[in-house]
Amino acid sequence: MTKPQLLEAPFLAVWNLTDVCNLQCRHCYQIAGSKKPDELRGVRSAFERTPQGIQKCIAEGIFTYIATTVTKFNFHEISKIIELAKRLKVRRFIAFNFISTGRGVDTAELDLTPEQREQLLK
Repeated sequence: MTKPQLLEAPFLAVWNLTDVCNLQCRHCYQIAGSKKPDELRGVRSAFERTPQGIQKCIAEGIFTYIATTVTKFNFHEISKIIELAKRLKVRRFIAFNFISTGRGVDTAELDLTPEQREQLLK
């Protein structure tokens, strides 16, 4: 492996394309306004049901990871999410930067401050 890493292709490419998402996240719809997962996602029991789905995927041998977009809402809970990932034995944890775009273009206030971003990277 070269230093710095010079890659011919990305490790991961994410492309979200849907017209019918079953969630109603604040960064898309600006309706939630709470750190509680059900309120943030706009779907009852979304957070409680997620680990069950992860366990089913792992049991079927599917390469499973937990990815989250880090915002001011969940910044202080990232260590808990990492512990959940370890407990569930997922293969990888990924923290995405929040990008205020699309239907959430007016939600820039959800982005981390430079100090929070530095703390996250530690």
